[in-house]
Amino acid sequence: MVKVRFIWLGLAVLLGLGGWLQGRAGSAGSLADAPDISWAAPKDAHLHSFGAVNRDLVAQDNGCTEITYRLSGDLSKQTHQGCFVRVAFGWYDERASMVIFGNTDEAMSLYYGSSPAAVSAIPRSILMGRFGGNPPVGAYYYLYKNLPAALQEERFYPSLKPYKLIANPPDDVLRDPHGDPLAINGGALAYANGGQWMVTEAPGQAMLRINLATLQMQPFGRTLDDAGRPYASHSAKMAITEDGRYAAVVSLEYKLFQVYDLKKCTPTDKTLAMLAPDQCLAHNYWSWIEGKAGSITGVTNLNFGSDSLLNFDLTSGSQTTHYALSPDGAITSLIPYLGMGDSYSSGEGANNYLAGTDTAVNRCHLSMRSYPLLLNQDSFGGGGHSVACSGATSADLGRTDLGYTGQTKDQRPVSSRLADGSIPQILQNFTPGYVAQQAFVKAYRPGVVTVGMGGNDIGFADIILRCVSPLNKVWKPEVNEPNCYAAQEDRLELKQTIDGHFSDWVALYRQLQKANPAGRIYAVSYPYITAASGRCGLNVRLSQSELLFTRQVVDYLNQTIARAAAVAGVSFVDISSALAGHELCSPAADAMNGLTAGTDEIVISHGSYHPTALGQYLMEQAILKATHNFTIATGPQLTGDSGGPLLSAPAAGRAVVTVVPTGTISPNSILAGGSLPVSVEGNTAGLNPGGSYQVRLDGQTIGGLILNNSGNGAGQAAIPANTTPGLHEVSIVGPGQSGQTIVITKIIYVGGSATDTDGDGLPDAVDSCPIVTNSGVDQDNDGIDDACDNTPNSSSTAGVDVGGATGQDTVPPPITTATVHTNSEISTFDPQTPTNSSAIVAINTTTIKRASGVLGVTAATNPKFIAARARPEQTTNSPDGNTNSRNMAAPKTTSVDQKVLYPDLPHFPWQLWLVVVVGLLGMYQILGWAADKLG
Repeated sequence: MVKVRFIWLGLAVLLGLGGWLQGRAGSAGSLADAPDISWAAPKDAHLHSFGAVNRDLVAQDNGCTEITYRLSGDLSKQTHQGCFVRVAFGWYDERASMVIFGNTDEAMSLYYGSSPAAVSAIPRSILMGRFGGNPPVGAYYYLYKNLPAALQEERFYPSLKPYKLIANPPDDVLRDPHGDPLAINGGALAYANGGQWMVTEAPGQAMLRINLATLQMQPFGRTLDDAGRPYASHSAKMAITEDGRYAAVVSLEYKLFQVYDLKKCTPTDKTLAMLAPDQCLAHNYWSWIEGKAGSITGVTNLNFGSDSLLNFDLTSGSQTTHYALSPDGAITSLIPYLGMGDSYSSGEGANNYLAGTDTAVNRCHLSMRSYPLLLNQDSFGGGGHSVACSGATSADLGRTDLGYTGQTKDQRPVSSRLADGSIPQILQNFTPGYVAQQAFVKAYRPGVVTVGMGGNDIGFADIILRCVSPLNKVWKPEVNEPNCYAAQEDRLELKQTIDGHFSDWVALYRQLQKANPAGRIYAVSYPYITAASGRCGLNVRLSQSELLFTRQVVDYLNQTIARAAAVAGVSFVDISSALAGHELCSPAADAMNGLTAGTDEIVISHGSYHPTALGQYLMEQAILKATHNFTIATGPQLTGDSGGPLLSAPAAGRAVVTVVPTGTISPNSILAGGSLPVSVEGNTAGLNPGGSYQVRLDGQTIGGLILNNSGNGAGQAAIPANTTPGLHEVSIVGPGQSGQTIVITKIIYVGGSATDTDGDGLPDAVDSCPIVTNSGVDQDNDGIDDACDNTPNSSSTAGVDVGGATGQDTVPPPITTATVHTNSEISTFDPQTPTNSSAIVAINTTTIKRASGVLGVTAATNPKFIAARARPEQTTNSPDGNTNSRNMAAPKTTSVDQKVLYPDLPHFPWQLWLVVVVGLLGMYQILGWAADKLG
């Protein structure tokens, strides 16, 4: 009988342990099931000092960014300084009650009645809070769900500058459980960076976490007033994580440096006090920190860099030092390197896109030949990764709020991906496009981070395409050639667009520092894509004046990025000359793609005017040289011209407008005579909710939009049937919130017909260059007209983008090298004589299809299957002119200990399951043996 009982005991242990393992392996990763960080019971707390803090930064204390602005309507153009928080419709300075709409440099005062509005800026949100009322202690908190819709322009006198008046009543007020307005302490309040959560204090009642979407409250800690004494308003520093789980409260008066775990709370009896605080696990770090850093006389800039990292500036005596606190041991890097950025960092145009980044849903086009993955292989032993994604803006790098929808076609917010449990897999596989790139920095704290971004913020691709299109050129008689951006006003608008994103870039670099204080961040510039002058191929389509102009744009963009890096305190890496001798129109001209036909839903490939595999290699080498193989941090770069060379063009005498480039107002292409769907998110561009706007094609009105109360609008515009096939500018034009004219622009392709895209009379099915009229020249006899042949001097399809899967992603796959696309290492494949043991992928490029027809691209006069080795050897010319043979393979995949990132989400390979099963069977045998002995 005893033996039987022991057998059943063994079986129970087997089933229980198996169920426990299965339950842990199947955790969904939702907010409710987020991994435990030991803030409330620190295991091995670590305090890391990052040196003395600039006194100007100490005074900010609200995560704001310094901005130089002009007052709207001030013709003197006098500049002012303020410290602004990024909100959904622009920037807001709480102390001065100043608002900047969109990315302009014009600010307006914000009033409520005759007094400056006491508005609280909720980061990245369209919501805004305002304090008011006259409770005995504190203030009532009123909520505007869409502040721009509540504003109207006013002037105290006609001769004075305009200001914005909050003309509408608030949408809601924070209420207690009885339904009465709830007073809170405005001196003890903080928001999550994404704007979903607020943490504050209800005087005399409790500390509160508030979901700003629902106004649901969680009382989690006792208030800071002394029992038996009337409450006196005080100031406490507070912070809350983006997922709302952990909250920090710091009070000098009460010697409190407490961090709460709001998932681990025991509800209290609310019959006597509806806001009685729940008993939440917490830990007070005050004494421990004083033992490490000295007597605490001040704490400022308190914020969570991630769920496991708390940043703050601590004053002890006369010295203020920046610290980071972690409850789980040393603040060290989990991976040595991470590459971040846009298409110039992802390797768009270099092909060989990694699996999972070239599908119908995900078009990040992360190339195994991109400079971050080359750096990872050559300098970091393959232990790092890249999450760069083609098309990324600074928001795609920095937005980590739950409403962020990523860059993928499914447009699902982060909250949805958390709910279905896909976020852990995305992070573990380093799959870009689904979450903001900063999320990987927070999860892995890389030792070195390279950041290449800014071009998409200013619409760099459209700038080049505008110059490529003959419809957007002006004849320049002094040099007897056409020229884009021919007027000084055109260039001033471009300069203002670049300047308008300076603060975004400063804020992004600072966010990365907060998320990864122990890492080194390098802001990487853009290379010149053209020679200053030279003989251009037929696929370049730029005049000599335009070659110089493109370099001036790159110069000013790089100088602005350099200034932002210097202000934020990160290193700037200048690689502007990385492609010297290999740019477009240079003698070699082999490091850049020219105009290239697309093969998916776009007519012109995104790889056009992007670096080739050689260009990516040259960029890698320039970075290594500038940083001495990442052994030094480059110095600050605050100098640079004021845009003088960029502005060197004759004035046309027209008014200057505010240009907002965007890739989302319309489709990329349409046929002449078609109906063009147009939509706009007006708040982000600084438009007026409820306003009326024109839709224009190349300056001619073709439709209109009326925005709704939320600032959004959608409609249709008719493309004239006689529109010349080619590149055209679609724009939405009308007044902005600050009174200036806003022009939201996008370059689209208008096709002649479904069977003859460029309208040259040659059907697409037999036209080797269906996007522009053929030149009739084919130097390399490869069957591709030189007008859109990326390699007019070489018989290959290196410039043709052959990617574009048709399937849908349900769960993003890991980044691997399983998918290999055509590239400059293409060779004929003889199955009898394989060159190495690597996998060979054969790609038939005799005919490549796209949405509107067939591109007649051949793989030489005698079509064959052509192959690309998974780990090809590339012979290139190095910058010093020598020939180098280098392995261009993808980096080794290095897994990070999942228990570090997701202790509740372990992954068990089959070998571990086998060990577990054998071990449990052994346990069963031992229990049986023990039962025999006892029996």
